[in-house]
Amino acid sequence: MIVTSDHGNVQATGAGRLAEGVLADMRGQRVRVYPENALRSKAHEKFPATIEWPAIGLPPRYEPLLADSRTAFVHEARSS
Repeated sequence: MIVTSDHGNVQATGAGRLAEGVLADMRGQRVRVYPENALRSKAHEKFPATIEWPAIGLPPRYEPLLADSRTAFVHEARSS
């Protein structure tokens, strides 16, 4: 199975930065990837307007947390 996405250049509004140091393996503006579900859940508690994406079909230790709707993990009210 191949999963692809083409969302184009959609503008997003900053919802705040996750100050978590090295807890996330990948720190993008629209998605964070954690090595375990517990770490992802803690980040989700701080930012409830995120989506804990199911890791079905993804590699082990790959737990994605997505910014909801048209938001991004950047300073609040800043566009990206």
